[in-house]
Amino acid sequence: KAAVESYIRTPVILRTIADLCSMDALQSALVLQLRASGTKLRGEQVEAVARILKEELDRLRPQLMSLLTKAAIETLSLEEIQALNEFYSTSVGASAIVKTGAMMRSFNADAAPLFQQLFERLGPRIEEEFSE
Repeated sequence: KAAVESYIRTPVILRTIADLCSMDALQSALVLQLRASGTKLRGEQVEAVARILKEELDRLRPQLMSLLTKAAIETLSLEEIQALNEFYSTSVGASAIVKTGAMMRSFNADAAPLFQQLFERLGPRIEEEFSE
């Protein structure tokens, strides 16, 4: 467990968690969701949303770290954790993990419409299957 905790507390992994909990991205998504549901937000209300979101993210971060620790312990061997720790301590490893976050955000944005289309096709097909 100590090796995993050391690994997830490396600057690179902490930065990855920070990116995951990015205020800008989450605030934009939350404001869009609120507006899509018909909520009209004025400037000071957007600021209040940002404050509330920050408070909630601050509460969530320790849980995310705990979940990451648990997942790493369950998934990786000690040798793998040590190798990752060593790799991410290099400039190449640090660069790779930062770019991986950006790569996944890009992939998720590009893949989202495909999954939306998938779910739109699934409904009618499943209904048809069960109606026979």
